[in-house]
Order: sequence, then C-alpha cells, then structure tokens
Amino acid sequence: MYRNMSFILCSCIILVFASCKKEYFRDTGTHKGVFAGNSVQYLGTNPLLFDTIAYVVNKSGLEEVLTKDQVTFFVPTDRAIKQAMDMLNDYRFTIGKDSAQMSNIPAVVWRKFLSRYIIRGKYMARDFARRDELKLEAFPGQFFETLDGFVMNIGLIYSSYGGVDAVGPRTLRLTYIYDLAEPTRGRVLSDVASSDLQTDNGVVHVLMDGHFFGFDTKDFIETAELYLN
Repeated sequence: MYRNMSFILCSCIILVFASCKKEYFRDTGTHKGVFAGNSVQYLGTNPLLFDTIAYVVNKSGLEEVLTKDQVTFFVPTDRAIKQAMDMLNDYRFTIGKDSAQMSNIPAVVWRKFLSRYIIRGKYMARDFARRDELKLEAFPGQFFETLDGFVMNIGLIYSSYGGVDAVGPRTLRLTYIYDLAEPTRGRVLSDVASSDLQTDNGVVHVLMDGHFFGFDTKDFIETAELYLN
C-alpha cells in the first residue's frame, strides 16, 4: 500500500513540474542558447510566434541587416503586430475609412518601427546596466541609440529573494521615454520573456506578449495614416 502511495505521489510531483515548466515557457518557448543560423532564420523556427514579424522584416528592407550585420534584436511577437493593426483599423473605422491590410503599409513605415528593436553589436543580458524604477539616480540602466536613431533605455531589473535585495531573478527591460528631459514620466515599459539566444550574426531577445509594436500607439497610427488613403 505504501509503495503504491509513493508511486502515486511521485507521479503527481512529476506532472506538477511538467505542467509548471510548460506554463513558464508559454510566451516564447525554450531554446538551447545557440542557434546555427542567422537571426532571420531563427524566426522561421517558430512560425506560430514569428511568421508575421518575419513578413515585416522582409517588407521593411531590414532583412540584410538581420542576416549579415552583428546586431542585437529585441523581437516582438506576432501579437504585437496584430494589436497595432487592430488599433489602426479601429481608428480608421471612427473616421469612416476602410480597413487597411499589412500589405497596404509601405516599407518606410515598417522600417521606422522595426528598427526600434535593433541595436548594433552583440549584447547579452549581462552586458546591460542595472535599472531600478525606485532608485533611478543610482541604477538608471543605460541609453542606446537603435538602428535608425531612436533612443531607448535598456536595463536589467534585479529582484529580491528571501528578503535579500537584488539576488533573485533578473529581467531585461526596454523603456521608451517620451521626453528625455523628464525620464521618469511618460514611459512605456517592455520586458523580455526569453533572452540570450545567440545566432550566427547576433543576439535575439524575445519580448513578452502584450507589447505594442513600435512602443507608441499614436505614432504608429499617425505615421501609417500619412501613407494610406
């Protein structure tokens, strides 16, 4: 009887850990840390998350950069594109215009916003400075200029564990600041879900689902509208 109970208990524990592991990696899947291919080829390994992003990469004209140059790519998932297009079309509906398709958006628009996720050079999570939202004077992260000149703050958020400061898990965070003169106001925070995937030509960090493509809803809609009928 005790042997049977032990078997059942062990089986339950295995199932619990298996379930937790699957849930933990729900957003972006697992990876081994090194991918034998370039950053664009990596997108092709998970079309469920990245086929729309791969389309945008091709449409934007940035495919060569992401296949040949040494860059760090913060990849939004397909949901970010869907959300951006939905909000654009919600706006167009309110002003009596037809819905736009992704194919209607010209390359210049896709490039403007996709380039915000690319920085030159290879940066693993450990290479970024610490950022603490409550102690920005001491731990401000660091500012980077993205591919086409967009300024972004990138930093590691250190969490506490067991009551001890800064010894828990760390989260890589991108912070878009509307006004650099007032860096603590008007911010959009986007956390990384899966980091440090090394490709042949750079590093890929995958952003959490729920991120809005381009960081700025108003900017995306206004820019797209400049080119749409």
